[in-house]
Amino acid sequence: MSNETITILLSVIAVGIALVSLFRTRKFNTIQLELQKIQADLAEKLIEQLIEDEIRSGQPIFAIRKLICRGLGDQDSLNYTVKVEISVDNTGEEYLEGQSLIIGTWHGGRFLGSPGVSTEHRDLRDHDPILGKHIIILKPDSKLESCKVLISYTDNKGSKRIQEFSIFPEGPDGCLPSEVHFELKKTLKIVPNTLWAI
Repeated sequence: MSNETITILLSVIAVGIALVSLFRTRKFNTIQLELQKIQADLAEKLIEQLIEDEIRSGQPIFAIRKLICRGLGDQDSLNYTVKVEISVDNTGEEYLEGQSLIIGTWHGGRFLGSPGVSTEHRDLRDHDPILGKHIIILKPDSKLESCKVLISYTDNKGSKRIQEFSIFPEGPDGCLPSEVHFELKKTLKIVPNTLWAI
């Protein structure tokens, strides 16, 4: 074998080794980038959880669950009504004053009643304004999934707070959901925007 052939053969082997090394380095870098992205996502979720834990620290933790769904009247009539009975419990800290539980939708930054969705009146002399059973009334034109449940209260530090819950109805098309789920989305602190002065 001549020197030229040996040189060419060694050059080809060196190029092959370099390509394998380059391929492995590129694959390793890709894996590293994926791991960094996963770590960044985990860190972001951890920060969100820490912020949420701090917000909820010392606060009531309201839990809403559906008890009964029942339809009243003729389903083909405009007067058909569905009553969803829910129960609200507090699994966290006590609060100073319960103020209200309302249901509606956000329109242009304002919380308004939603057509076809309301809550049945409760005599607050006999009931806590938040805890216990509530009845949500649905009419045929209701859009329950676009509504929010807002629970307002004053915490033990005297701050006014609102807990916002999303509503997830399940079941076939029609007025009567087979299941309704509620999920806490956020806790808001009401901060006055102006101070009154004499």
